[in-house]
Amino acid sequence: MNVLWWITIALGMLLLGYIWGRRFGIREGKRLGQSQAPLELRRASLERGYCLLCGERPKTAEVYHSSLLML
Repeated sequence: MNVLWWITIALGMLLLGYIWGRRFGIREGKRLGQSQAPLELRRASLERGYCLLCGERPKTAEVYHSSLLML
């Protein structure tokens, strides 16, 4: 009976650790996604030469080639 009690406690602790880690990971992933999304949207808009949200082209005549963006 004593061994069964320790196995139950160990499995319970593993389950709690999994639940805590999963919640922390999901929260961290959402935070990282919210910080990366605007940067990725801006990068893609600069590469294509127009705004991905509204489709508007830049008002200036200077449109940089995608190979120059890495400089």
